[in-house]
Amino acid sequence: RNPNIKLYGLSWAYPAWVGNGSGSPYKYPELTAGYIVKISAGGCSTSKASGVFFWIDTSGTWTISSNLAGDKKVASGSFSAKPDTVYTLSMDVNGSSATVSVNGTALSSNVSVGNGKGFVGFGTSGYFAAEFDNFSLTK
Repeated sequence: RNPNIKLYGLSWAYPAWVGNGSGSPYKYPELTAGYIVKISAGGCSTSKASGVFFWIDTSGTWTISSNLAGDKKVASGSFSAKPDTVYTLSMDVNGSSATVSVNGTALSSNVSVGNGKGFVGFGTSGYFAAEFDNFSLTK
C-alpha cells in the first residue's frame, strides 16, 4: 500500500489511470501509459476481463458486475450520495461471493459472483472522473 499513489477511475477508458498522486492523471503520461500497457497485456481483451467489479455513479447507484464491461451485473442498488464527498468503499470477496460497503454500511451481502477469480476493481459509471486514494488489496 502506497499512500502517495492515487488511482483515477475514468469509466470510458480503463479501470484506472495511475498518476503520482498530486494532480491530473495526464501529468505523467509515460507512467500512465506503462500501467495501461500492463493492464492491456493481461492476456485478454480489457473489456472482457472477468472478476469482481464494484461501480458507483454520481446519483448513488451502485452495481456489482462479473466483467469489466459492466454488462454482466450480479447485484445493484442505490445509496444517498452527495457531490464532492469522500466515501470509503470496500469490497470483500470470499470464494464465490462478495459483499460491498460504503462508509462501513453493507450495500450487498454475499452476492454470488461466479468463481470469484480474476480481476478486482472499483469504478465509476458514466462520463466523469473520480479519484481513488489509499487503495489496498489484501489476500
